[in-house]
Amino acid sequence: MYQDKHQFFSDCVGWPEDLVTVPGGLCDCIDEEDDITIEQFLAAVDYDHVVEFTHGLHYTGPTKIYNDPEHPKHNEENFGMSMEEDYHVSYHRSKLLGKEVFYFKHSGIEHVYIPTGWTPSVDDIDWGEDVEEDHQNDGPGLAV
Repeated sequence: MYQDKHQFFSDCVGWPEDLVTVPGGLCDCIDEEDDITIEQFLAAVDYDHVVEFTHGLHYTGPTKIYNDPEHPKHNEENFGMSMEEDYHVSYHRSKLLGKEVFYFKHSGIEHVYIPTGWTPSVDDIDWGEDVEEDHQNDGPGLAV
């Protein structure tokens, strides 16, 4: 179990444009994903946020135990199942700009949870050593 739970950052629709196609950005994160179980996902992220989120999507809750109308956080305005039972939802772990992240895909949209206290930015992009080498020959001069 993770001591510091990962916090919700954004979904792919509202993702910061300058962090999508850069090295280690959202596209790379999705391309390099590992499938995980809902149990692994829930152990790593802010559980209360997931409960609220699933209620907003009209699930009974994140797992089957929320199907019981007697459960204290059972969503009364549901369409009869938990998010766990929806085979269209998948759970993943990956790296975003070098940091471990977790997300679930719902209706083709990734909902990404990042380490607590971190906000991804362009300063986190690892452009690699090639960038500096490429610029060594920029500017005036003769090709040797």
